[in-house]
Amino acid sequence: MLNVLMDVSEETEREAIRNRVSREAVPLKLLPVTYKYVDRSGKEIRVPRSESEIAVMDITQQAGLEVVRRVRSHDGDLLLLLIADTSISPMKYVNASIRAEALLLKPWTERMLMQVVRDVLELEAQRREKASAFAEDEQEAFLAEADGRKWFIPYKDIYYFEARCKKVYVRTRNEEIGVYDTLDRIAERLPGQFLRCHRSYIVNKSRFLSVKLSENVIYLTGQMSVPLSRSYKAGVLEALGL
Repeated sequence: MLNVLMDVSEETEREAIRNRVSREAVPLKLLPVTYKYVDRSGKEIRVPRSESEIAVMDITQQAGLEVVRRVRSHDGDLLLLLIADTSISPMKYVNASIRAEALLLKPWTERMLMQVVRDVLELEAQRREKASAFAEDEQEAFLAEADGRKWFIPYKDIYYFEARCKKVYVRTRNEEIGVYDTLDRIAERLPGQFLRCHRSYIVNKSRFLSVKLSENVIYLTGQMSVPLSRSYKAGVLEALGL
């Protein structure tokens, strides 16, 4: 379902845009105006709700620019298609507070409308594709958060997790990143390729090289090793098929 917010004054324009968007992107759900606010002068202004992907907004309407700014402040990712005319200076809507993706100038033709709508829908398709790719990457990576920063570390790059000094450290070939968490909570988030081998360690099976039972040590690729405790030994050996 593609949610399109429609705030256009003229019924003929609204219907034309509705038909064009419907033909280009089906199914379609148009979102109505749902609430109001009072501007600095005390005038009540209607503001469309912004739980949509695309907004088609007519800034030639009374307080149109103010409504657009308000909608943008509620949703920074919304794709905006603005309808304007030559009486409005571009300086008023080509700015950081509005950030419109497309512009349709009155009087417009069906051909102009078709091109603008297609441009906006193409942007929306690209955004959805990126969001989908990000979601897939997130599923294949461990999210580490520390000191206000985030890292998405691919699971395949992780050798092991180590709990020490009230933190859990994620070890890759070239670095380790410490996060404030517990090994138990992290274990719940990890895919099946990770094994608990010690009360302070979780190891990546795909990095396994060999195990030396006489020393209770698991050797990994990259010249790394982790301890193997007695309480986890049986489960680890079974999981590794040893």
